[in-house]
Amino acid sequence: MVNHEYVKMEFFYKKDLHYLEKITKPTTSYNKRKDFLLTINTFYAEWCPNCHYDVKTLKEVFNLFSEDLVDFNLNMMLSSDEDSINFIKSNNLQIPFKMSNFKDERRRIIFKNNI
Repeated sequence: MVNHEYVKMEFFYKKDLHYLEKITKPTTSYNKRKDFLLTINTFYAEWCPNCHYDVKTLKEVFNLFSEDLVDFNLNMMLSSDEDSINFIKSNNLQIPFKMSNFKDERRRIIFKNNI
């Protein structure tokens, strides 16, 4: 990917997150899979140059922390479902995702979980 005017996603290493051990664990999470110390919500769109640029870092962060008590949510924004799914597949993203697009005449955002 070519350089662009956007700021690169900041990457934190596990050693930088030692304070997470001191946070009290929540008792539940939305998906009941396990308890999480931290939830990371990311917002991407298939047409966004910065999203294409940062997807490699996002995958590294997910691979580094997904087995820990960190919950990831990839929110695909304002693209067709087909384009969003193609973006996810072409980048081999294994992150739980939601679709959010303008779907009605009042341009309200409609959310859908992993379709």
